[in-house]
Amino acid sequence: MLRHVVLLEMKDGTPDSAVAGIVTELESLIGRLPAEVRLVDYTCGRDAGLVPSGNAHVAIVADFEDEDGYRAYQSNAEHQAIIKNFIIPHLRKRMASQFIIKA
Repeated sequence: MLRHVVLLEMKDGTPDSAVAGIVTELESLIGRLPAEVRLVDYTCGRDAGLVPSGNAHVAIVADFEDEDGYRAYQSNAEHQAIIKNFIIPHLRKRMASQFIIKA
């Protein structure tokens, strides 16, 4: 199984509604992904605000059956549209990692 972890840091002044919209859009994508994505689990959320500074604003953790499923997710047109229309306009920094996990 392959785990994909993403942390998004937004530009100063990004409205809370824009951050909430990013999470909503990503969560709504899950039910529309094609079978070839082979998604096992998906969690997305806003930072809980427990640390006063230094945290990312949004975190995403997605588990896929294999690398091919991850690549299908990355190239999915709806996923790319969310990145282009909701994330990029507010994005300061993105960090990500993909690694193998045991099922």
